[in-house]
Amino acid sequence: EESMGQQRVLALQALEVGSEALRKREEEKQKVAELEEKRLQEYRQRKDDRDKVAKEAKEKEEQIRRARFTHAASLAASEKKHSEVAASKTQAESEEKDRQAAEFEKANKARLETLRQQNKEYLFEQMKSKKDKKHEEKERTRQLRQDLEQDAKKYMEDEQKR
Repeated sequence: EESMGQQRVLALQALEVGSEALRKREEEKQKVAELEEKRLQEYRQRKDDRDKVAKEAKEKEEQIRRARFTHAASLAASEKKHSEVAASKTQAESEEKDRQAAEFEKANKARLETLRQQNKEYLFEQMKSKKDKKHEEKERTRQLRQDLEQDAKKYMEDEQKR
């Protein structure tokens, strides 16, 4: 009976040791789970921060793009108005010269022929100048569009690299 009692005591001690080991393993599992949860939250926070920075950068880039587009449109409108004013001025000058030429036609036919020739050259120069300006503006607009597309492409590549 004493041996039974000792066996019982030993069994209880073994049970206590096993229970203690089980409790420690559970505590360890709990600590690991809490640590993993904390790391996961930190990762999510870093990701949220990166996403926020990326979104702000994208918004800023969009503002810059809009500003460039607005500037280009404004520049084009200004150039168009300038061209129209120049054309109107050229037309008014031409009409005045034609009127004067009609008044003086009988008195000095040779002189008028020279003036007409000069007037033609002037108009051709104005038209050539206008055409050149229009071509330059188209080129500037095309270059700006290319630059914006390259900026957008670079931005998208940078975003994909992240």
